[in-house]
Amino acid sequence: MTQTLQELQAAKEEIEAKIAAQKAANAEARNSSISLMKQLCAEHGITARDLFEPVKLEPVYRGPNGETWTNKGLVPKWLKARFSIRLIQYDLETETIVRGINGLCVECGPGQVGQCIGKIGGDVHAEYSGYLDKDASDSKILQNVLERGDAWFATGDLMKTDADGYFYFVDRIGETYRWKGENVSTSEVAEQLLAFPGVAEATVYGVHVDGTDGRAGMAALVMDGSFDVKAFGEHLSREMPHYAQPLFVRLLPTLDTTGTFKIRKVDLVSDGYDPAKIKGVMYFKDPKRGYVKLTRSVFERLQTGAFKI
Repeated sequence: MTQTLQELQAAKEEIEAKIAAQKAANAEARNSSISLMKQLCAEHGITARDLFEPVKLEPVYRGPNGETWTNKGLVPKWLKARFSIRLIQYDLETETIVRGINGLCVECGPGQVGQCIGKIGGDVHAEYSGYLDKDASDSKILQNVLERGDAWFATGDLMKTDADGYFYFVDRIGETYRWKGENVSTSEVAEQLLAFPGVAEATVYGVHVDGTDGRAGMAALVMDGSFDVKAFGEHLSREMPHYAQPLFVRLLPTLDTTGTFKIRKVDLVSDGYDPAKIKGVMYFKDPKRGYVKLTRSVFERLQTGAFKI
C-alpha cells in the first residue's frame, strides 16, 4: 500500500512522541533508582563509589589456617561479614592480647595497630590443620575471641586498617617493642643502622631494664671495618627520634641464623647487656655523653638508677 506524504509525516511524529515519552519515563525511573541507591548506601555507611570500584584482595601468604589478606588488601565495611579476618588489640608491653570486662577480645579501630587473626572453621579455606608440634599448634589458637565458643588463628602479624578498610602490614610480633610510650619497629631501626657506613649486618631487639617500663632498644652489629661510635651516635640523632635510638649497642663478628636464615634474636635477648656475662664490646647511650663503652662500673650505675634514661 502506497502511503501519502502526509501519512508518513504523521507516523514519524507519533513515533517521535512515543520515544520522547519513553525517555521521560526512563529518566524518572533512573532518578528514582539513584535516590534509592544513595539512601541504601547511607544506611550501610558506604559511598556509591564503593559499589562500583572493584574489591581488590591480595593474598601474601598462606598459613596453617588458610588464606589471609594483608598489605594492601581491602575489606570494606559492607563486605566485612564475608571475610574471616579481624584485627584485635594487642599489648606490646605485656605481649598479650587485650580483653574487655566481658572476657572477649577488643577489635581495633582505624589506624590502631593490632594482631591479625583468622577465624577457624566455616569453610574449607578456614580449616586449621596445625603444625607437627601439638604445643606449637595449640599456642596459635585463641578461644572466646569475639563471641563465646569461637576459635581464631593468631597469625603473629601486627597490622592496621584505614577508614576505607585497607589493611597495612606493620611488623611481626616480637619485632616491635614499646619504649617511652612509643611503639618501635625493629626493622625500621635496623634499616637506619645499615645506612651508617661500615655496618655490614644489624639486628634490633628489646631488652628489659630494671626500674623502667617497656623494653629498651638494643642493637647487635657486624662491622666491615672500624666503628666510629661518635659518628654513629650523630647519625642516629639526625635520622631517628630519641625513643627509637638503641640504648645499647653490641659488636659481634657474626650474627647466628636459623635453618631458614633468620637471625636468632632469642639468644641475643637472653644474653642481655651484662658485661660480666658477655664477651666483646658493648656501648651504652649515656643521656649526657652519648654512646660510651658499657663497662662493669657503668653497668652497676645503670642498675642503681644513676642514669636518667
